[in-house]
Amino acid sequence: MREGNAFVFLTLALCLAVPFGGIGIVALGALYSIAASRLKLVVDATRLYFTGWLRSDAFALNLLILAVTLLELALIYYHGDSTGEFENQLKQYVAALAVLLTIRRYPPEIILWGAAVGCVLAGVVALHDIVVLDLPRAEGPTNAIRFGMIAVLLAMFSWIGAIFGRIPLGQRMFMACAAASGIFAVFASGSRGAVLALPVMLLLLIPRIWRRSRRVAIAAAGLFVIFSIALGLWQISTLRYGLSNMKTVVESVVSGKRVSEHSTRDRVEMLRLSADLFSAHPWVGVGSTGWDKAVADQIRTSPPGVALDMPFNQPHNQYANDLAKGGLVRALGGLAMLLMPLWFFLKRHPFKFRRTALAPLLGVVTCVAYAMFGLTEAVMDLSLTASLYAILVFYLIAASEGAPLSSVPNASARSA
Repeated sequence: MREGNAFVFLTLALCLAVPFGGIGIVALGALYSIAASRLKLVVDATRLYFTGWLRSDAFALNLLILAVTLLELALIYYHGDSTGEFENQLKQYVAALAVLLTIRRYPPEIILWGAAVGCVLAGVVALHDIVVLDLPRAEGPTNAIRFGMIAVLLAMFSWIGAIFGRIPLGQRMFMACAAASGIFAVFASGSRGAVLALPVMLLLLIPRIWRRSRRVAIAAAGLFVIFSIALGLWQISTLRYGLSNMKTVVESVVSGKRVSEHSTRDRVEMLRLSADLFSAHPWVGVGSTGWDKAVADQIRTSPPGVALDMPFNQPHNQYANDLAKGGLVRALGGLAMLLMPLWFFLKRHPFKFRRTALAPLLGVVTCVAYAMFGLTEAVMDLSLTASLYAILVFYLIAASEGAPLSSVPNASARSA
């Protein structure tokens, strides 16, 4: 427990079953580790800032998230927004520090097993929501969109464990079944962003499979094409038959009944509004206060069929959200949060078939998944998804290059 990685395991395992605000378990684990060490952990961590860790990628990412956090704070004060808007960015930075400075060992298997248990529980929660509670979409302790996005990421981790993990056959089968449970949760949630991200994440596995067996890689590519076509047909059904949820789609296909699609229309109008706000304020945007005012004006002045159905607090697109509320300044910081860790993982050869490539591969999948999620949701502005991104990225970069709290001589050996 004092090594801290058990709390990361619990975060992944319980994030779709227990409401804890996205960072609760890791924050509790950090406090426990500090108390158990009688503050020695803090002293050791502080000392590392002035040693070889200054040259590490983990430290560079730490500086990046600190800069983005301070930039977000400056934009909030500039626009006169509520300080509550700063909460999620602060949670990301706290999560990053907790992972880097209070965990001693970073085995990537912790991520795989946490994801597998999380998928199993997500499937159970989805079944309970749909069958017992009779909800139109599975949502767990969060909402349907976030539930599906996190479920598909955990399912992909489980699938990677089943294919590439150096574990017995029985454990491989468990991870494969867990991945299937996670995929069920994705479709039960009706999350379009999750469904769109799935083929892209699967495509990332083919280069590594190719290094092992070209015949298997070609077969996997064929299955990928078939699966992508199936997902495309599913998406057409959701757009044709109404709200994107499993029950509505199935019932509408059987009955032939059409349902008015409000979700897509609202998304188009919010993207149009974001473009207008960015054009008027390209450098620093209008802030959350300006966005709320623009939405209220759009609802009041637009005719029926064009007016938004409700006062959305974000445009359900990370990139449009950053450009509208923070202009180029915030958008560039947001892109750096995705691209900088992605580069750090890519340069460690994640597609090579060796054990040391497992953590970088999981890191690449995480960054690409969040880049796709951002097309349909402002994931970095939401507590659960933002905190989970920081936990995963910083844990996996530490696993890739060596843990900061490990002895300095061994760090370079592990990153080789």
